[in-house]
Amino acid sequence: SSSSSSSSNALRILDCGCGSSHLTFGLWHYTRNVLGVETHITGVDMNAALMARSNQYCQELGMAGTDACFVASSILDYQPPHCPDIVLALHACDTATDEALALAIKQGAPVVMAVPCCHKHLHRQLSGSKGTLIPPFQPLMSQGIVRQRFLDLLTDTLRASILRIMGYQVDVIEFISTEHTPRNILIRATKSASSQSSAKAAAMRQAAVKEYLELRDFWKVVPHLETLIGDELALNA
Repeated sequence: SSSSSSSSNALRILDCGCGSSHLTFGLWHYTRNVLGVETHITGVDMNAALMARSNQYCQELGMAGTDACFVASSILDYQPPHCPDIVLALHACDTATDEALALAIKQGAPVVMAVPCCHKHLHRQLSGSKGTLIPPFQPLMSQGIVRQRFLDLLTDTLRASILRIMGYQVDVIEFISTEHTPRNILIRATKSASSQSSAKAAAMRQAAVKEYLELRDFWKVVPHLETLIGDELALNA
């Protein structure tokens, strides 16, 4: 892989579902030229034509190999040659966000930042009258736009809970004004320090599992992220 030719000391960033790569190139410029941090960035997207174009830009800008590369692949199938320091996903549609989070968890990435988009998975599980039958939420679930926004938030809350179970400290924040995009929620996660005692870490994990299961089972849903990481979540441990 061309990404393996960069310095072992470089900050390694993986942009999942990078599309036209505007964010990817902009972030490389910021970390390398503004912050002065040696950076290697990899973009992954299923659109082979866009990845070819981005690699051509790398050639033209003298960035190929040591600074950036782009790979035509699904997020689910991509295997990073090195553990990324930061995993990003900006508006990766529906379960593509879950694929990016699962990749970050499995790789043990220290920092994860995801801006979800097009939440459809839980919506399908609660389609029809299923959600409207759960008291006292009938009024909330009977209005289309209210139902949509609530299930979007439920999806992201469950994602954040899974990240906490897997040892991340998580914030869910509004990162930009809604006048720019209504999809403005950022899930920001950092791997918790290993300096915590094993007993404290186990207690925090147990509390996170309990919180997650109570919310998941109340709504009788199975988040896609849980399915993707499977046994690693170890909910019964």
